[in-house]
Amino acid sequence: MLHPTSSALDGSRPRRVPPAASPSRAPWRTALAMLALGTLAGCGSSGGGGTGTEPDNAALATPPAAVSGLVATVGNSPSITLTWTPSAGADGYIVYWSESRGVTPSTAKVIREASSPFLHDGLPAGKPYHYIVTAVNAAGESAPSAEVSALLPPGAPTSVTALPGDSINTVSWQAVPQAEQYRIYWSTQPNVNKSNGSRVDAPTNPLVHTGLQNGSTYYYVVTAVGAGGEGPVSQQVSASPRVPVPGAPRDLTAQASSDTERSIALSWQAPTIPANSADIMGYRVYRSVQPDIAANLSAATRIDGSTQTTLADSVPIGGITYYYIVTALTAAGESAPSAEVSTTSTSGSGDSDGSGGGSGGGGSFDCGEPVACWQDSTPL
Repeated sequence: MLHPTSSALDGSRPRRVPPAASPSRAPWRTALAMLALGTLAGCGSSGGGGTGTEPDNAALATPPAAVSGLVATVGNSPSITLTWTPSAGADGYIVYWSESRGVTPSTAKVIREASSPFLHDGLPAGKPYHYIVTAVNAAGESAPSAEVSALLPPGAPTSVTALPGDSINTVSWQAVPQAEQYRIYWSTQPNVNKSNGSRVDAPTNPLVHTGLQNGSTYYYVVTAVGAGGEGPVSQQVSASPRVPVPGAPRDLTAQASSDTERSIALSWQAPTIPANSADIMGYRVYRSVQPDIAANLSAATRIDGSTQTTLADSVPIGGITYYYIVTALTAAGESAPSAEVSTTSTSGSGDSDGSGGGSGGGGSFDCGEPVACWQDSTPL
């Protein structure tokens, strides 16, 4: 309704005036407000009292206890295996490692999300390694464990070779850093290793393995031993001992006789290879009236059958120069030739023109082995 005093004489719009509040409704509104305030006060009082569970869980969460029982064990890769006792409340573990003592989380190399047992491989051989481990959970990281250390043995020898000889094999290898000595394992069967091979401790490098059977095959592996123990085996090698091809005979000499028998005395020294002279089956002498015999062996006269280091060669014609070389023979073959020597034979009876033979002079020659000879064809 319009207030009695409102009119349109002032040109304004009429205003609706609300009726006065009824006194009878005030107590109800007051009670409702007091009830709402009481409820809010009760809720605030409950939160302030600390009876909720979520704040209590946050207050109780703590990092796990430090790891105990840490052990480092050397493997064969080379590798190191770490084991430890599980830490109560841990969700995971962190490994810290270094090549120097005094490992700390701030200075060491870090491996996260580790578990026990933990294999640390791909490490350079022959070096020391030091470790600590911590446990972690949502609340943080534990204090470090006690430090442990492990020293890896030297690596496997490389460039291993086995060379055959007469009843021997010679085994050699490249030196290994941090190695204090070596071991050789050998067998007449392949796939030799530490458990099935015959062991030779502290061998010299190279090792001459003696007393072997020619023609049999022998297999070898080598290991290096250092402060960290014995390392892994090398690559396997093998060799079959045999009588070698001999070396060339030495110091060959040729001396013509002073009489009329047209004889030339040859002498030489045995080759240095093989060391056992009993392996030399004999010698072969080549004679020619032309130098450089080795370049044309087929044109030379070959004299077989000598087992000694001397030979008396009766040449067919006196008064001319003869050239000689000598070789040695073993079951493995013929050696390279000795140095070439020469001498001029004496003129025999009836050889004034250098073409005769025997006491009657002239004739056809029949040169046999192992000593050259001639036949006198003068009629009786």
